Amino acid sequence: MSERESRGSRRTPADGGAGRTSFRETGKCGSIPEQEGDLHLSLDGTLVSGDYTLEGGFTGSVRGTLVADRLKLDRVDSRLGLNAVYYGRVSRDGSSLTGTWESMDVSGGAPSSGTWSARKQPSDQEEK
Repeated sequence: MSERESRGSRRTPADGGAGRTSFRETGKCGSIPEQEGDLHLSLDGTLVSGDYTLEGGFTGSVRGTLVADRLKLDRVDSRLGLNAVYYGRVSRDGSSLTGTWESMDVSGGAPSSGTWSARKQPSDQEEK
C-alpha cells in the first residue's frame, strides 16, 4: 500500500527532511516474528511520527526521533499499547531503514528482540 507524498520540495524522514513517506516493513517486526506491513512516517525537526498496519490486523502509531541517520521509534499498538521499541539507521540514499527491535511484553512466549527492515515505497505521484 503506498501513501501519496506532499508536492513541492518537502523532504521525508528517509532523507532527513520534513514530509511524509511510506515504507514496506519486513522481517521480524514487533513482538510477532516474520510479519510484514506498511509504515508511514512524517518528520518535524528531529521528531518522527506515523502509523502502521501489520499482517494479522495489527495497527497503531509510531513516535520517535531521527538524529543524523539514527532512528528510534516507539511502536504503540491500537490494542496492546506500547509494545516495541525500534532502533535503526537510514541508508545513505534514503531508500531503506534497518535495525533491531525490543519487545515491551516480557510475559514470555513471544520473542523479546529481533531485526527489522523497511524499504521506501514509490509515491502515487511524482514530487514536483
